[in-house]
Amino acid sequence: RIETHESITAYGREALVEASNMAESHGYEVLHGIVDSLWLKGPLENSDAFVSEVNASLNLTLSREGVYRWIVFLPSRRDGIGALNRYYGLMETGELKTRGIFLRRHDTPPLVKDMQKEMLNVLCEAENAGSFLERVPRALEVARRYASLVKSGSAPPQSLVISRRVAKGMDDYSVLTDTAAALDVLNREGFQAEPGQKVQFVLTDAKSKIPWKRVALKEQVESSTEYDVRAYLEWVARGAENLLSPWADVDKIRRQIAR
Repeated sequence: RIETHESITAYGREALVEASNMAESHGYEVLHGIVDSLWLKGPLENSDAFVSEVNASLNLTLSREGVYRWIVFLPSRRDGIGALNRYYGLMETGELKTRGIFLRRHDTPPLVKDMQKEMLNVLCEAENAGSFLERVPRALEVARRYASLVKSGSAPPQSLVISRRVAKGMDDYSVLTDTAAALDVLNREGFQAEPGQKVQFVLTDAKSKIPWKRVALKEQVESSTEYDVRAYLEWVARGAENLLSPWADVDKIRRQIAR
């Protein structure tokens, strides 16, 4: 099975390289490529000829998905190089395509998802790359507003719920992570979560080594539940960084939001 997977992957890489070379011969600049997709910049009138050549030469069924007004390929947090599976862009049809951003992750608190939705709404007012850049400061202002809400202590606790999928049993955790703390509290309440299931909680004191002080289960959260302000400011900062890091200074974002 591993050998089959490696063979398919190798063939996919080879096909991607050949298709990229063909694209350049048709006058396109290759912006990005991943598994079965290419993002190209160039003349639309050449697209039919390019697609036909790829399909005939590589025995593939390639089609043009659409045209973007603008697209953002986000850098990896580790090395700053463009990640293969993190991008967002606005198509000519008005549809927003997203992949790998916090809005798409299952563990992101609703407050941070709402923030990214608002930020993207601001950015999607842009008709092209130039007007996109003009809207970056406004998108950052949205993040500042959410940070102010968190700092004030008045963010609705239910909007701060984090969902984590359980990877192993409680006894298998050697370090008290947030997930391990939630499992411990759940166990004390007489319940268990099996690997593959989700636990949902709010961080009340993220640095505490005592599970029931560190987290409150979603079912325990009330409107009066006090949350860890610093921990959620970090979530807001990372959510803003997740969308804007190619243009906004990451350290500046953290100075303005996370402290």
